[in-house]
Amino acid sequence: MPMKAGVFALAGFLLTINSSLGNAADRLACGSADRPIAIGGITDFETLADPTATVLLRATCKVRLYLHANAVQRASDRKRLDGIFVVFRDTGPAGMEVGLQTKDPQIRSFLLNWIPAMIKRYGAGADEASVNGLPYNMSQQQLVDWKHFVDIAHYAGFHVVSPVFSPNGGQEPLDFFSPVYNNLRAAALYGGGITTDAPPGYFRGRGIAYQEFTKHEIVWANAHHLKSFSIFSPWGNAFRADTQAMLVALRKSNATPREYIFENYNPNMPSNSPTAIGRDTDTNSVSGVALWLARHLDGKTIE
Repeated sequence: MPMKAGVFALAGFLLTINSSLGNAADRLACGSADRPIAIGGITDFETLADPTATVLLRATCKVRLYLHANAVQRASDRKRLDGIFVVFRDTGPAGMEVGLQTKDPQIRSFLLNWIPAMIKRYGAGADEASVNGLPYNMSQQQLVDWKHFVDIAHYAGFHVVSPVFSPNGGQEPLDFFSPVYNNLRAAALYGGGITTDAPPGYFRGRGIAYQEFTKHEIVWANAHHLKSFSIFSPWGNAFRADTQAMLVALRKSNATPREYIFENYNPNMPSNSPTAIGRDTDTNSVSGVALWLARHLDGKTIE
């Protein structure tokens, strides 16, 4: 439900006060540095309110916040959410992950009411959205519906609206350039990006055809000057080793995403799991693997 403008102003004012009380040592002098890594997720999301959990990661000046809509909806404590945005206040606009809405009243309510209300309520900006729920073999009418969704999202301030797709549910054929995916590619071209969702552990075990599909999505997006996003989420407990192996494979094929999204979207995972969001000093946590990549991203090799 949208909030009144006066309430928005009050919420922003209170958040400004809270921000001004933060530890000055936590403020980062990153300027307009490019931030190719985003961090978020569902399980253990509220850990990000602890500034000590990501102090090393944020100090790299390569990370921004990633808001999964389900995480914000599930969060139990408003103050903790405020705390997350205070911690990440200097990292620029957040990325978002949302579900596709197909009916016009729902689209308008979601994009023009719910999302702006959430952003204003918690004091965060968002400029790019990865969208779940597109059929891989979408019809012409579904493509029209997608374009309508994107148009409203652009009006709401999202510069890139990217369909999320990897063939994780047995979709065939495993050929990204098949005519089956014509409208998916058209949706990406219209929205300005495409997001792969290939968990590194799953990527390693799925086989060559799946791996090539993932690579082709990224290479194609880059060749068409789209924003290529890749979601990295745990699949098993060797998250860092799996991520490293996957990135080596991608780089060998010149399939380099423009943004690396680190998240854990398993709602049933215990918050004390070694692959929860965790702390950036934890080897296999979401934060820890993001920090590992941030420290190796500029090198010629990540092996």
